[in-house]
Amino acid sequence: MSRETAEAARVEDAVLTRAAQAGEVVALGLLLERHRAGMRAVA
Repeated sequence: MSRETAEAARVEDAVLTRAAQAGEVVALGLLLERHRAGMRAVA
């Protein structure tokens, strides 16, 4: 992943996180799906 792509993903995650905190269920779903593998690895 290039530096620009990684930065764009972080910015998008931040936007999705704020939306999820505001009650946007779709944003939460997108975050959970995007980070599923990492969460499962930790669990």
